[in-house]
Amino acid sequence: MREKDQKLVVESLKLVAKNWKILNVLSAGEYYGGELADKLGKSAPEVSLRLKKLGEKGLVGSHQKQGERRKYFFLTNLGNRVIEAVTEAMQLEPEGKLEEWQINNLLAILNDAKLGESVRAAYSGVFKKLSHESPIALIEHAGVRETIKRIVIHPTVYQFNANLTQSVSLLLSNAVQNQKWRDWAVKDIYPILIENIESGNEKTKVWAIKQVVKLATLGSEPKLTSDVRERLLELWFSDDTDVSSNFGNEVMEQLVLVCLYGGSKNAQAMFDELKSKASEEMSHLKEKAGALLGSLKECLLPKKQIGAATTRYSTRQTGTAENVGTS
Repeated sequence: MREKDQKLVVESLKLVAKNWKILNVLSAGEYYGGELADKLGKSAPEVSLRLKKLGEKGLVGSHQKQGERRKYFFLTNLGNRVIEAVTEAMQLEPEGKLEEWQINNLLAILNDAKLGESVRAAYSGVFKKLSHESPIALIEHAGVRETIKRIVIHPTVYQFNANLTQSVSLLLSNAVQNQKWRDWAVKDIYPILIENIESGNEKTKVWAIKQVVKLATLGSEPKLTSDVRERLLELWFSDDTDVSSNFGNEVMEQLVLVCLYGGSKNAQAMFDELKSKASEEMSHLKEKAGALLGSLKECLLPKKQIGAATTRYSTRQTGTAENVGTS
């Protein structure tokens, strides 16, 4: 490949990677600019600039409906082919296609309480490996989705639960970024996680909080992100949450993630609420608002300037979940 052609390919790949969320949303249908900005949780000028660049490369087109002044944007044939090619590449199985009989046997062993714990624990390691290598192939299996649901309902049931809860975390992270399975993650799994946050023990609550933050920050659903922000802030300001406790620190870290990766409108709403509460006369609200504001400093930096401290949050956002201990 000539150097000039190679440079064009690299630039095109960078453009697709940088604007993947826009392309992914448009793969489901056309949107006008403001509507697309709201769905992505970004400012209209930023989305407009990105759409212009995508249009210049022939990936996105636009048209005006009769009687309307606003433009509607859609994926061109080239844009659809790019989405299909990238999605297919992301789902390639590294060692061949995972077959249904293999998944069936894996699930049968994991769910058979009569088998020895050591055997089931060993196979939970296989499940975790496949969750890394073939997440979409697993999610597409109805039995796997039912298993995910059972684990989410009772994350502390299995004594060998570390591999399983980490697998669920990985699978949910992939599902919410996949147009086909996003609704399943949000409609079927999210409400169960919320129940765990409201009524589970402390370890279950922490695990569930981390999962809802992943759903909110890795997907493209502003309403979900807003709901998670409001619920976590309510939990933070609750009399039951001690800001100096391990649980309080976990809630704070997840709120930082929501601020960093939940979109500009969501971050602005968080700052508005915290600034308001920090100026109230109620001392406990003022103290908690001030403590959280002190942790959000890096949210005001451009993404490229976010320091090493934030890297820790980012790693925890996309990495595996911690073990959920039994109680």
